[in-house]
Amino acid sequence: MLGRRLMRMCTDGNLDEAVTYLQSMPLDAQNVQVWTILISGALRAERYQLAYRLYIDMKRRGFTADLRLYSVIMSGLVTIKDWGPYGKLLQQVGQLHSNYLEYANIIKKTDPESSELSTLPTRGYIRILGRAGKHEEMWDVLHFMEETGPLPPDLITYHLVLEALGHRPMLRLSREAQTALGAKCASQGKLIWRQILKYVENNPSAQLDSYTVSAMLNVLARGTPTDALLAADVIRDFMGLAKPGETPKPAIVQLESFTFQRILELGIYARKYRLTVHYFDQVVETQPALIDSGHVEVVLRAHASLATLNSDDYEAPRALDKLLWLLKEWAVAGHSKRLEPRPEHFDLVLCCCYRTASWSVATHTFEILTGYRAADFADDAAAARIEQPYPPRDPPSKRTHHPDPAFLSHFVRTALHTGDLAIVRQCLRIVQCVHRRWELPEDFKNLDPEANSRFNVINNMRFYTMRLASDVITLIDAAVPKDAVRDGYSDEEKRWLRLRKTAVAIFQEGLHLKRPSTPFLVENLLGQRDDVLSFTEGGTAPVERQTYSDVEDDSDSTERRQHIWF
Repeated sequence: MLGRRLMRMCTDGNLDEAVTYLQSMPLDAQNVQVWTILISGALRAERYQLAYRLYIDMKRRGFTADLRLYSVIMSGLVTIKDWGPYGKLLQQVGQLHSNYLEYANIIKKTDPESSELSTLPTRGYIRILGRAGKHEEMWDVLHFMEETGPLPPDLITYHLVLEALGHRPMLRLSREAQTALGAKCASQGKLIWRQILKYVENNPSAQLDSYTVSAMLNVLARGTPTDALLAADVIRDFMGLAKPGETPKPAIVQLESFTFQRILELGIYARKYRLTVHYFDQVVETQPALIDSGHVEVVLRAHASLATLNSDDYEAPRALDKLLWLLKEWAVAGHSKRLEPRPEHFDLVLCCCYRTASWSVATHTFEILTGYRAADFADDAAAARIEQPYPPRDPPSKRTHHPDPAFLSHFVRTALHTGDLAIVRQCLRIVQCVHRRWELPEDFKNLDPEANSRFNVINNMRFYTMRLASDVITLIDAAVPKDAVRDGYSDEEKRWLRLRKTAVAIFQEGLHLKRPSTPFLVENLLGQRDDVLSFTEGGTAPVERQTYSDVEDDSDSTERRQHIWF
């Protein structure tokens, strides 16, 4: 009765009243179970200091905490993600853990098989230390368990240590510090991995799972090239995916979606992009139902990275094939959310195109995305369509069909790198048709340019909007050269010159604000080649030209300058 009443009071938000009520009860009406209910209510209300004070109060009244109470407290505290404001509480958690070990030692002497003996409180403490960045203390806890503790570590304990190593923050560190920390974490991870294999060998009932393998791969991905080779061996020996030239082994651990994501990302982090493509192709052949849109995005990143290393047009068609495969599977699955194509998929295909001037692949991707026919924007089609500035289209249903600034930026750069004036004009007509509203993203004045990640959408769209504006100006300067011999401009050229003024205004607006950081997907792709090129009819070999980082509205000057940004 008392326990149910306390639980109801906590649920109704009357926590302080429940505390007073229990403290006023006679001792013979109290027990560890009702104190556990009250402490659990305090933890759910995120009143962590109150929960600890209640624990101390309970002990002063002569009650001995049991496994369930220690587990409840640790389970409530692991929900804290930022331990910065909780320095005092972290010390108290250490005392709680010590109290449990003392309790476990007493129990073990009288009943070594007692159900009160568990690594659960220690697991919670290790996870808390990992999240708080107290990795040295975490290692001390693990070593104590292995050497003199009442309970040896188990698979879950080792997994939590790997998880903590794989999530050590690196964002604010220099590149050299990141490399050193990554190598250190990988070295520690290999030590844990050997302990895991030893544990599995000595305990036949214990089995590795996909979560532990995924955590290990995440740690190795941060290490050296040698660590990446070890990761590939782990993938081969346990997940059944072989490197090129190797014979696959039977899988010991079932391949899960999240583990496959980690396997693909490993090739990106280690710059073994062909390995990512190879693993993806293997799973397409053997377990296509496992693949989701996130996996396709990673393999498209691999193709985009490979495109920076090759001068031939090899990666863009293969990236388009991956996108077409995703679209087909998405349709077959009844437009399942897990297979739904996102703007990033189309952006990454275009990222392959502009590096090798793959205009045919770029226009095919554009047609798939928007429902327009690229041929309708060519010179002949535009000349025949005088009355109607924009051609008809058949927009796709149930998915995005509007190109974002990143897509258009890559699209324009593809046209720029062809050096073909006919393609330049075709591209300008497309941009005018699909990008009629030019503006910088809202609220970007308050963005944090240091928060450089693929999820910083405002920063990334600002970057691409300004780069698109810069490149559109370059294209217009090529398509509408300033020529003293000419008497005037055609209607279409006048529209392009008005577009140029809009692009200059957008660019200048952005320059007055804080410069955005380079988007994550651009910064983490190799071999950026952002030259400004000369243009000719028919697209002869392009010639590099001088670049400028500044843009001025020089429409009244006698010479408009070629320029590029970033």
